[in-house]
Amino acid sequence: MKKKIIISIFFFSIAMQLCILFTSVNAAKISENSKVFWDGEFAYAVVSKDEVWIVAVDKKYAEKKRYFTDKKTNKSTPGSTLIIPAKAKNNGKTYRVTGIIDGECASYSDEPNLISGLYYFIQPICFKGLGSKSESDYSYFGELNGLEKLVIPNTIKHIGTGAFSVHHLKKVVFKGKFKDLIIGKYAFAACSEIESLKLPEGTIEIGLGAVSHVKKLTIPSTVKKIGAYNVTSSVQSVKVASGNKYFKIKDGILYSKDESILYGASARSKKNVIISKKTTTMCQCAFSGSKIKSIQFNDKLKKIPSGAFERCTALTELKGTDNITEIGYASFYYCPRLKKLGTMSHLKIINRAAFWESDSVDFVPNENVKVDKYGFEIDENAY
Repeated sequence: MKKKIIISIFFFSIAMQLCILFTSVNAAKISENSKVFWDGEFAYAVVSKDEVWIVAVDKKYAEKKRYFTDKKTNKSTPGSTLIIPAKAKNNGKTYRVTGIIDGECASYSDEPNLISGLYYFIQPICFKGLGSKSESDYSYFGELNGLEKLVIPNTIKHIGTGAFSVHHLKKVVFKGKFKDLIIGKYAFAACSEIESLKLPEGTIEIGLGAVSHVKKLTIPSTVKKIGAYNVTSSVQSVKVASGNKYFKIKDGILYSKDESILYGASARSKKNVIISKKTTTMCQCAFSGSKIKSIQFNDKLKKIPSGAFERCTALTELKGTDNITEIGYASFYYCPRLKKLGTMSHLKIINRAAFWESDSVDFVPNENVKVDKYGFEIDENAY
């Protein structure tokens, strides 16, 4: 029983915490000292002289609009729609609504912590201005678990960390022409019921794990930065709009335009993968949960990153590994069929949990390899 609990905790740890490559651009300054006011059903934090971010919704209004799941069935109510306002007023002054943030998920730790087993850390921003309503009177957006449709106006430039990571969200409508839109880490992370998500032209950044579970994803031509763990095995189809200067899809895998960076593999990646000869960097969790059977490395890729092949249950063989020098944290966690690792003649480091629950691996590192004491076996006391 204890072992099952450990594995379950570890699963979430891998899926949501290891996959970090880029740091999001800070679109506006916001803190617990930001002035906050209520206008109608929503609370806003002032971020500049004429801009505000929406931070919470009145709970009674949310209940009336059916934004919560049914308490008896735990299901969403068909037709529940949230329309984000484009403007807000306070004391006669009109502000543009340029950001959305989930107050409870305002700050995430980027560092994995195997000891705690938590897949992210929440450090709430406790906006002082919300004191006009008690905590039981308002909700953060990440709590709207019955929401099915979301409409976002083109005034928005920043969708914050974890803002709409709700399970029943089915459709996101981006209304109008956008400019410099940043989609923050985990913004739509839990939205596995979204059949198709076409991000608008004008989007410039997609944060870590922001859209990792939508079924069909379209990346616009304007995107310049993408965090790890967005194109995943949960994504059945991914398209990069023509004219994008930074990214491309090849064999179901998202690469940088010059193929030097491998970001992630969709469900359409081949079963026997051959990594581009131009690739020098692989993102964390790039093949997490994939159905691949074998992978051919090139002679330029030196490090297998954290969580790169975790839960690849069909993976049996690695090829072309002669130049690999390091195997990252939980790189091959729960790959029960993996047996052949190739030569690994230049291997120097095997990090913690690299081969946990991968008991078929036939590999004995030489004495010059630095192997974490729990590189192959689970440390049950770590939790």
